[in-house]
Amino acid sequence: MSTRTARAAAIAAALLALASCSSGNDDSARRAPDPTPESALTSTQPTPTTTTAIPTTTAGPKKTPQGWLIKDIGEMAGLGGNQGDTLETSPIKFTVDRIEVNPRCQQYGTKAKPGNKTVVLYVTMTTGQVTEEEAFAAAMIFNPFSMKGVTPDGFIHDAQPGSCTGYERAFPNEIAPNGKYSGIVDLELPATATSVVSAEGSTGWSWPIGG
Repeated sequence: MSTRTARAAAIAAALLALASCSSGNDDSARRAPDPTPESALTSTQPTPTTTTAIPTTTAGPKKTPQGWLIKDIGEMAGLGGNQGDTLETSPIKFTVDRIEVNPRCQQYGTKAKPGNKTVVLYVTMTTGQVTEEEAFAAAMIFNPFSMKGVTPDGFIHDAQPGSCTGYERAFPNEIAPNGKYSGIVDLELPATATSVVSAEGSTGWSWPIGG
């Protein structure tokens, strides 16, 4: 088994732990499903044994048609904890503080290939007393293989790891309890992508790309 195949398998396993439902890991662009009825979105409740995304408030969180929580740049999101936890009590909190599109690459960096663009996320995360499963899931949130780009035509595209910024400032791939982390996530997405998503199935978060 290749290194990339093994890594992708580990990521899929972690995201299955945090998602209430899962989907296949197809590398090709996928057509977004029909919008979920609003009544179904607001009535769905996570089970106590599932690591779940925590909405900012319990009433009327903003969601995409796929069920992903919509977050503004700088808006806090949460993961983990018990059923009924709020963002304030979530053991894992994170923000996408800034997004750059097609920045100037470092000396030995590589620009995105034609038809794509470089999207760089600046990320901050804090953890409390998390379980081993929650720590592993937290590390997968901003792993490039967990990310997707959504284009205005409704297609969902798997992100590719970018190579514009280098690895020295990359967001860490291991998360421990009671810590604070920051770093960048370098992605290559279709040039027409208007949002970037970290998700597996209907569990995840969406941020506007802008720029």
